Amino acid sequence: MNKLYTIALLLLAGSVSAQSVFFENFDACNAPSGWTNTATVGSTAWSFGNNAGATYSGTVDGSCMAFINDDELGSGFPALVADLISPVIDLSALDTAQLKFDYIFDDIGTSYFAVALWNGADWDTVFTELTDPGCLGFFPNCGPRFASIDLSNYLIADFQAKFIYDDGNGGWSWWAAIDNVSIYVPPTVDAAVVAAVSPTNGCGLGTETVSFTVYNNGLEPITSVTGSYELNATVETETFSVNIASGETDTVTFAVPVDLSVFGTYDFAAWIEVLGDLDAANDTIWFSSTNIPVISSLPYTQDFETGAGGWISGGTSSTWELGVPAGTLISSANSGVNAWVTNLDGAYATNEQSFVESPCFDFSSLSIDPVFRFAHIFNTENCCDEGYI
Repeated sequence: MNKLYTIALLLLAGSVSAQSVFFENFDACNAPSGWTNTATVGSTAWSFGNNAGATYSGTVDGSCMAFINDDELGSGFPALVADLISPVIDLSALDTAQLKFDYIFDDIGTSYFAVALWNGADWDTVFTELTDPGCLGFFPNCGPRFASIDLSNYLIADFQAKFIYDDGNGGWSWWAAIDNVSIYVPPTVDAAVVAAVSPTNGCGLGTETVSFTVYNNGLEPITSVTGSYELNATVETETFSVNIASGETDTVTFAVPVDLSVFGTYDFAAWIEVLGDLDAANDTIWFSSTNIPVISSLPYTQDFETGAGGWISGGTSSTWELGVPAGTLISSANSGVNAWVTNLDGAYATNEQSFVESPCFDFSSLSIDPVFRFAHIFNTENCCDEGYI
């Protein structure tokens, strides 16, 4: 099996159609009227705002939110459980309803995020999140997940929803956040494209399949989807037989692949059409895939004098630039004139979490371990900042 490596130097709100019953986006950046915010264990309750100034800053979707940033409390902080309860909402006149919200959650150990619904006599826990999303932090470094909960058994006059964060009996935990809480009567037919599945970024890509996830936001099952994608002004359209129940998802995969063999970044648009779906706002997504060069011959050297050579930068609030250094501390390159620098003529950004990433390296033919060597210079805040490989 080929062994491919990259070397890195590191320093949605959902669209709701049809009848809206309740919506809260916390954009006032303080506790909304009618909500109850309680620390049931410990003294820490939910906060409202944009989480600015935290070590891991960010939000759910770029605006204010309700959140608990447990990381900021420190490793020795005592146990906490916090409940955020919605106002009383009268659902008694409805035949059906859905609760939908966006959220961020990262887990350490036994912490969890949960949702309970009031049934008129007691609370029913109907949703529990224990898993990590595969990324660390808030938007834009880590995109939100969303949940949709059927309220058909909770159509009462005094309905409430409770959002619960439990840090798992104290110690160091990460965070939970919610935004765009909505209760609505879903349309009969509404399909939404929610995420691209493939192609993803990869080493030495070639002929790749295109697939994405479709969510049934309507009441009726979806049995047929017409999907399309566009790349380089060429459109491919196929019809898929599916069986997607209300509130469920399925992945559609196109029979006709794409050629991504030339190194670089490819920009896709993908969309669906479903008979009877009158909401076009959630039918299209845009995504990119990068074919990363593969280096299989050693020795390898790169001084960036003729360009990036397949190296790329990214991350949150990234200030990495390739060019001629002109800063106070870093005023020249180690050799030649070009170097990768966090801001060629100034300082890196506050709360920056960024990287420079190499091409892929194929070490499968080597009989001894290779050595990675590079020139670097740095000046970071001693208390809080670091760089690593």
